Amino acid sequence: MDDLIKLFEDETEAVLKVIDYLFEQQDALITFSGDALEYASDRCNQASRKVRLIEKERIKVLEKNIKGTAAEPLGATPEGFEKFIETLDNRSGVKTKLIELRDKLRVTIIDLVQLNLVNKMLMEHSMNFTQNKMQMVTSNYKRQIVDHKI
Repeated sequence: MDDLIKLFEDETEAVLKVIDYLFEQQDALITFSGDALEYASDRCNQASRKVRLIEKERIKVLEKNIKGTAAEPLGATPEGFEKFIETLDNRSGVKTKLIELRDKLRVTIIDLVQLNLVNKMLMEHSMNFTQNKMQMVTSNYKRQIVDHKI
């Protein structure tokens, strides 16, 4: 059971890293810093891959732990996890710790989704801003920006 707790902790920590990188992306979008945006995006993608790997491992460990319990038919689904938690006694504090980690991970993921939506809106705003400036410079795309004659 300790391995499941450790994976929940690792996954939560990894999601928090993704959130940090999303904040870096947000700063880069606000300041129109392309290099900083690219760097933050790369780091965010690396951290996201780590989250996916930890999640896969957590699912494997959960499936191993729910074998032989009432949760087995549901598998490593959210419903299966809830059923699995119900089967635990709380003498060792494992049940409370898993519930606490599950709730923390949920809240963290909700924060991540919210921040991702804000960044998406900022990116769309930046794209619109750039398109508008291009239209101004090129007289609504009717004139070339650079004269290719030599």
